[in-house]
Amino acid sequence: MVKTHLLFMICIVSGFLLTLQLISLQLLVRKGQIQEKSSWTLLDVVTLSANQHSIPLFLIDSEVLSNISAKSAKPILDSYCNVLCTGRKITHLATFSQFATQLLISRFIHSVKSKGFTVLELKELDPTLVHFGLEVSIPTHLIVIDEKLHIKKTSHVIHIAIFYERIQSTNWWYGMLSLTEHQQRLLHRQGIRKSFF
Repeated sequence: MVKTHLLFMICIVSGFLLTLQLISLQLLVRKGQIQEKSSWTLLDVVTLSANQHSIPLFLIDSEVLSNISAKSAKPILDSYCNVLCTGRKITHLATFSQFATQLLISRFIHSVKSKGFTVLELKELDPTLVHFGLEVSIPTHLIVIDEKLHIKKTSHVIHIAIFYERIQSTNWWYGMLSLTEHQQRLLHRQGIRKSFF
């Protein structure tokens, strides 16, 4: 009988201590998080959708690239947050037009929009066809926004520049960032200015 009471008391005390440990762990995890998961979620959706539609993306964001190289130079305590948790609101990616056809881009946009995000597609006239008298619009930039996030929260935007081959294998170009007033308002609601690009 004494053994049963002792076992019961040990179970009660260990359950209480386990509950205290879980509560303190939750507090430590919340305190340690510098940035919400919105940037990671958005980046995950964009990269998975691009991969699903065979659009290769590469990183052209100089600050993120320098954070990656600095990671190897100095140890950071919060290893989960040493690349994107810099307070920046935008991450720059790019792709090549030969891999990202207009059909693939439209499928990619539809896929990202179906997950609840807004995609701004910026287009320009193809300069290689203008001298032939043809006015064909080509996509030059894609900007992915999560409009559900309030500006007071840590919103994040993904910018994808599309590079075009100007002279075969020797020169690449991408179009100017020409935003309409509506697109500028959408970005402003996210705390993004044109100068961030």
